[in-house]
Amino acid sequence: MGDRTFMITAISQKDGQWTADGLYGITGQRLLTVQIEVDVSREWPSLRFTTAAQPPSIVRLNLLGGRNLVGTLARHAGAFTQWQYSIRLEKAE
Repeated sequence: MGDRTFMITAISQKDGQWTADGLYGITGQRLLTVQIEVDVSREWPSLRFTTAAQPPSIVRLNLLGGRNLVGTLARHAGAFTQWQYSIRLEKAE
């Protein structure tokens, strides 16, 4: 699996629920917009979004230490997981 780029472009809160807008894609290629669900109910915030790829994949990430997002990138086929990769993104300066 190639490198990925993920950027959060906006964050908002409505009725106690956080959401974000972002860009995601293969590094060096065109980034596509994603709508991000933000969960702050646990010790570390977690993010979840669906990619624009066909068929779409689901990305789940947990913020660790303020600089790293760690989680999974999974493609589902019906009720089953077709494949799943571990993913780790580091904050760029």
